[in-house]
Amino acid sequence: MHNLHFLVLKADSPQDACAEAEDYIMDFGNENNWRTVCGCVSKRNQVFINDADGRYSPEQTGYTTIAKINRAVRRWINGDGGFGLTAKTKIAKAKKKIDLSKWNTNELFSLERYAKHLYQKAQLGGKKFNVLEDCFYPNEYTECGVTQIEGGEGKRMYVVFIDMHD
Repeated sequence: MHNLHFLVLKADSPQDACAEAEDYIMDFGNENNWRTVCGCVSKRNQVFINDADGRYSPEQTGYTTIAKINRAVRRWINGDGGFGLTAKTKIAKAKKKIDLSKWNTNELFSLERYAKHLYQKAQLGGKKFNVLEDCFYPNEYTECGVTQIEGGEGKRMYVVFIDMHD
């Protein structure tokens, strides 16, 4: 399964940002789990394409500005990725107390994913998401999310697009 994960970092150039992102996630993966650093968008909305073969370059996704990236992540936050649908439906149909011991593994998995999503959403404290400041599923590269990388030595902020394959 492919998903888009953003790494936000400081670098001196878009090429440096992509290289730094690659170094940061170097330990992720094996022959079955891999990644492609597709490109980045600067804080000033300058677009750079790093790997045309990745599924999620800024141009392919249409996320070519910080505002568009923010809108995309807000959609992720306000949705549930479909993972919680089974649990939400079962809860909505319950007429009395819910007995989780009677749920099958698929229903419990759905509940787990839904609860995890609600937890990530709650971490934002109800404020409007800003990709240059906030995280969503940080360091969980198999999720559509945003990870902030601290300590970059560059002068400009970049949002690096990574096609994660799990």
